[in-house]
Order: sequence, then C-alpha cells, then structure tokens
Amino acid sequence: MEQPTTSMRVPTPNATACLVLGILSLVLGGCFVVGLVLGIMGILYARKGRRDLAANPHHDGEGMITGGLVCSIIGVVVGTLQMLFFAGYVVLMLVLAMIEEPIGS
Repeated sequence: MEQPTTSMRVPTPNATACLVLGILSLVLGGCFVVGLVLGIMGILYARKGRRDLAANPHHDGEGMITGGLVCSIIGVVVGTLQMLFFAGYVVLMLVLAMIEEPIGS
C-alpha cells in the first residue's frame, strides 16, 4: 500500500518578515518615527516577496505578503498623519507664543 505524498509549500522568508513588520508598524505606530520606519521596511519586504513568489512558484505566502503590505501601508499612513499633526501642533504653539509676547517689546 502506497502512502500519499504531500508536498508542503514553504512560505517565502520575506512573507513572514513583511507580516511581522506590518503588524509592528501598527502596534508601535504611537511613536510615529518607529511606525514609519517599520511600515516602509514592510512595504519593501512585500515588494521583494512578490518578486520571490513570481520567480519561485513552489513557494507560498501570498496571503501573508498581502496582509503585511496592507498593515504596512496603514502604519505608514497613520505615522505620517501623526507626524503632520505633531508638526502642526508645534507650529501652532510657536505662533501663539509669538502673539502673546511680540518680538521687540
């Protein structure tokens, strides 16, 4: 009696890295610098992972790459918005400080 052979498809290493970086960019997005850096790295790993999948069709992990890419994009958008709000807050505080104490008085 022959045993059925199953070929396990191994996910490409970039798929796991992309997913981890994407999730970390969301979780650590409160510090906008960390969220931006991890999100950009996740997007780069997703691009490399898609190229690896196209070159090696026996690899698996397209869903992980897609999930990591989506999380990374959301992390970059949230980090960018936080950075813009922080910059706007700093500019607003500087303007308010100049209004209260005019220069040259």
